[in-house]
Amino acid sequence: MTLKEQLLQELNSTPDRLIVETLNFLKFLKAKEQSNRSTDESLLADSESAEWYALSLQGLNRAYSDDEPDYELSPS
Repeated sequence: MTLKEQLLQELNSTPDRLIVETLNFLKFLKAKEQSNRSTDESLLADSESAEWYALSLQGLNRAYSDDEPDYELSPS
C-alpha cells in the first residue's frame, strides 16, 4: 500500500473536525515549502550570492572531508 493510499485510508476513518485540522496543516506545510523554495531561488539568482554560497560550501566540504585531521586539546 502506498503512502497516499494509507493517508486516504486514515482520512476515511477520521472525524470531520480532524480532517479540517489536517487540511489546514497540509496547506501550511505546502506554503512553507514554497516559501523556502522561493527564498533559496532568490538567493541563488543573485550572482554574488551564488558565488558566496559556492564558496561557503567549498569551505564546509573542506572542513568536514575524510582527510581532515582529528583535533585534540593538548594537556596543560
